[in-house]
Amino acid sequence: MAAAREHADAAQPLMVTMWNGGIGLGGLIGGVLLAGLGSASLMTVVAVLVILTLAVVVSARTYAFPGSRPEDSAKPIDASS
Repeated sequence: MAAAREHADAAQPLMVTMWNGGIGLGGLIGGVLLAGLGSASLMTVVAVLVILTLAVVVSARTYAFPGSRPEDSAKPIDASS
């Protein structure tokens, strides 16, 4: 929520909606795979998703997961803004 700054009140419900949509979509896709292809298909899909996730994390680690910056941690957080 730190990235939303002054728009945190709008970002919070959007984040919750996306989270709930992801859970619902995952359940739907899992149910279709289980009913159509059996339980072995779930493991294959999970393996593909893990590989894709690792590829995204490795390729975006500089920008999406920056290391701690001492100059940012020394600044107090202004609660009024």
